[in-house]
Amino acid sequence: MNSIRQNAVVMFSDVVGYTAMMGDDEAAALSRLQENHRIQKNLIEKFSGTFVKEIGDGLLAYFPTADSAVLCCYEIQKYVNAGTGLKVRIGLNQAEIIIENNDIFGDGVNIASRIEALADPGGIYFSEHVAESLSESIRKDCLQMGKAKLKNVKAPVMIFALQGESLPLPSKRRFQSLANPKKKLAIVPALLLFAAVLSGVIIGTTRYFQAQAIQEEARNSLGEIEQLVASSWRDYSQAYEKAKALEKIIPEDSRLQTLIKESSVKVNVNTDPEGAEVFIKTYNTSGAEWKSIGTTPIDSVELPIAVIRWKIVKSGYEPVIAVDTDFEFKHSWGNDPSKRRKNAIRNVGRFFCGHS
Repeated sequence: MNSIRQNAVVMFSDVVGYTAMMGDDEAAALSRLQENHRIQKNLIEKFSGTFVKEIGDGLLAYFPTADSAVLCCYEIQKYVNAGTGLKVRIGLNQAEIIIENNDIFGDGVNIASRIEALADPGGIYFSEHVAESLSESIRKDCLQMGKAKLKNVKAPVMIFALQGESLPLPSKRRFQSLANPKKKLAIVPALLLFAAVLSGVIIGTTRYFQAQAIQEEARNSLGEIEQLVASSWRDYSQAYEKAKALEKIIPEDSRLQTLIKESSVKVNVNTDPEGAEVFIKTYNTSGAEWKSIGTTPIDSVELPIAVIRWKIVKSGYEPVIAVDTDFEFKHSWGNDPSKRRKNAIRNVGRFFCGHS
């Protein structure tokens, strides 16, 4: 499998509020999304860009220069904001990427996706690397928004917004609230430790009341998870992990169970032949340990809604490494689990192709 390293400007686009639109009128929402994707792909090609793939309701592409990327994004927003009934956020980042098997990888891709989530609905945000590479005629329309602490990115990134006709006025207040959120206490781990200590020294009535207090604190922390779900775009893994930690304390809480359902999806995993061990990790945690989810066939495994890295291993066969999203399983098929299951089988069950 050949791979190419190339300096490029990565573009992520995302439709704001598409899930709610699907709930109101699924057919109309899907039609508008398909037309929006068609126009974006045409403009990407017009400005010498390369379309990579659709990710849920968004697109991933890359461009040879900062000017071509920004001009293309401006034309996209002019079209979308002219009365399509949609709002699109766009994020750009310039970096060295790895092009492999018609897909792209690297920290630069991750940073572009995080910048997109910070953009105003209808806006275009980009990193300092993009701003520095722009021609003077375009750079004069750039507004410095400030540094952002991006998930899974070590150093803060300076972010800029494009100003112009047909674009919204960049909101620095909104940007600061998203880019530099106030640190919150790690309530759940502290409570679990506290509960473990109390179990060894407190008995009877005291233990009962302490357990009640722990559960109350856990319920109070549900608001943080709700905010994560509301502000997530295609990666609900953080909300899902926090919710699963709370499930150990308040497993029957209906509000918590709703959050788990909103941040996860159940899929089937099949291979040909069966008996392969399946490992996963989220796309944005490439350095993390692989987590085994079982041996195929796997039925109804619960996963966070995110772009997932897959590793499929079976003795006597070449291992398979793949990247796919389970975002569509949740949002393209609504709440019909039978349809989600068929979609999951079609998208995930396609692995072994030859002996080693």
